[in-house]
Amino acid sequence: MLKNIIKKISNDFIAEAIASPNLLADMAAMEKYMAESYSGRVFVELLQNADDCKSTKIYIKEFNGHILFANNGRPFNENDVISISRSGSSNKKRGESIGYRGIGFKSTTYLTNEIVIYSDNTYFSFSKTLCAKRFAIPAENLPMIRIPLLLDTIDSVIHEEVNRLNSIGYSTVFIFKNANIQEFSQELQQIDTGMFIFLNNIEQCYVDTPQIHTAITLHRYARNNGQIVEFTDFEKSAWYIVKNTNSAIGLKYNLSTNKITACDTNEQLYHSYLPTYDKMLYPIKVNADFSTDPSRKHISIDEKTINAIQGIAQNIVHLLATALSQPENSMLSDIFTIFNDLGAFSRCNSMLKHEVHNQINKTISLELQNQKSIHISEYKLLPEWLDESEKHFLRLKSNIIGKESLNTSLYETYIDIDSFIQNYSSQRFSNDDLISMMSETALVAAMPQELQGKFIGHIIRTSKFEKLTPQKQQQLIHMKVATANGVQSIKQLNQNNDKVSRAVQEGLTSVASKSELNWCSEKKFIDIQKLLSTSQNTQSHQATVVSKTIKPRITKWRSAEQQCMEIEKTFGNAAIDVSIKNMGYDIESTTADGSKRYIEVKSIKEGGSFSITNNEYTAAHQYGEMYYLCLLIQNAQNIQAIYIQNPLKVLSFEKKIKQWEWYCDTYSGTSYIFEI
Repeated sequence: MLKNIIKKISNDFIAEAIASPNLLADMAAMEKYMAESYSGRVFVELLQNADDCKSTKIYIKEFNGHILFANNGRPFNENDVISISRSGSSNKKRGESIGYRGIGFKSTTYLTNEIVIYSDNTYFSFSKTLCAKRFAIPAENLPMIRIPLLLDTIDSVIHEEVNRLNSIGYSTVFIFKNANIQEFSQELQQIDTGMFIFLNNIEQCYVDTPQIHTAITLHRYARNNGQIVEFTDFEKSAWYIVKNTNSAIGLKYNLSTNKITACDTNEQLYHSYLPTYDKMLYPIKVNADFSTDPSRKHISIDEKTINAIQGIAQNIVHLLATALSQPENSMLSDIFTIFNDLGAFSRCNSMLKHEVHNQINKTISLELQNQKSIHISEYKLLPEWLDESEKHFLRLKSNIIGKESLNTSLYETYIDIDSFIQNYSSQRFSNDDLISMMSETALVAAMPQELQGKFIGHIIRTSKFEKLTPQKQQQLIHMKVATANGVQSIKQLNQNNDKVSRAVQEGLTSVASKSELNWCSEKKFIDIQKLLSTSQNTQSHQATVVSKTIKPRITKWRSAEQQCMEIEKTFGNAAIDVSIKNMGYDIESTTADGSKRYIEVKSIKEGGSFSITNNEYTAAHQYGEMYYLCLLIQNAQNIQAIYIQNPLKVLSFEKKIKQWEWYCDTYSGTSYIFEI
């Protein structure tokens, strides 16, 4: 019986205290520290304890100046009493005893100097006042939660209320006598569904105080190799929970669309069974047995946390692999958006990001339309200037692209799958691949005309930086393009008077700059003047290109920002200097097709390093592929401009404590040389 257990434990601890006179004073000081550290987290500790003892419902009530916390879980046993009496008992595990590590329950001393517990038809107490009488020493030199004392008598009003709760199914009741109700009410006002999603048993929570009346009801059911936790009262919401042996991840679940979605930033937290204050890398929640500081508000990095991070990464990668194997699974349609590569602004997030990358690189393979299986790093990416409809067309119509693409249903289900794979593959269709593709008459005949122009423009601008051999020149002039008289090669177009459509012209000039088109005329393998010449239906869209080489001159003594603006203008872009606004970039540039470029300018010495500020790092993270670094290297003869697109993705930065700037000493990008 629990009464006999209480007597035995009480006698043992009293004898221990008598044998070690300084023990109680030391424990009192530690208890005070723990209570202060845990301030504001009494409710979540009681909630976890209730779940550990397999409660399905809990009830909180303010009563005659006391706080009552009741649950319907299994009654106290010997291990439970010992676990809340001791701190950090080594033989306890989550779910096996109340008061994991014996630490969290001590947070309740922040509310009161006396706790009465009813369980198994037995009342016992933790009380500074009663222990002070027993040892004849001041109460302030005693811990409250150490020696459980059996109560033979109980206040009749409390006894009546406990009997009422017992009659409606509550088996255990905690009474925090003469409690700091205002302090606890502030906690209760912060109750949210995130406190419940990783619990195993609790389905109902009722709060009944003069200030707060809350009812939370949740329902758990299996779905897609995981579990849906649906809240039906407090707020209509749901989470999709996926677990493995040592961790769980929670993704927000849209009940109206039956799909997962990114959670709000205030919801993306690390949980160590209870929510911490640490923000998660991805817009999800994660739960594992992380080590934390004494308050359990922040995660500490040690071997246990490292193991937990590995478990979380395994969970994430397994879910991604599941999505790849189930292209028809619309529930996971946003999965690759949610787990797209993000910045890491904490040590824990950096470790998780690194572990997810490692496990994806080790385990994820992709099956192509031709049934060939490849490593994710071998996947060929289409040019980024293509929109989704254009990519879809090419995967269906081009043999060259189709055989190197995934099952089309994957692209249809997972909109951001290409963007996600960019984080793990640098492979792209080569210029030769695109030239071969544009040599297929049937494909070009079916291709939208503006897309034809875009491809020719892209091939021209890429070819300018490659060695133009006679063989390559022959390949280029045999590319096909639509004309009024059908599909013809560039060579045929050069030889006759056919005109390309306005759509082809617009596509061409939206991708290739004037200097790149001039290069074609200079090399005399494409008659750009003829390609862009005016036909009867395109007079208002005539384009004129000067055939001689243009050597833009950049003014030497101008600021780096002004020099960058001049360079942007040579590319045919409209640029403005916004450096004074401290937006994380210096130049805002708009290309001919209306695309934005956000450019941070750095003037460096040849071979030198550079740094970016935290503001610039944040802007680079925010704008991704639209963000560029422009590194300007100036000597007596010229200025070299190195453009680096999406630098957080392609460069390696090291964080150094110098006003939190991010340093990089190894870089590569597209280099342009300008005369001074």
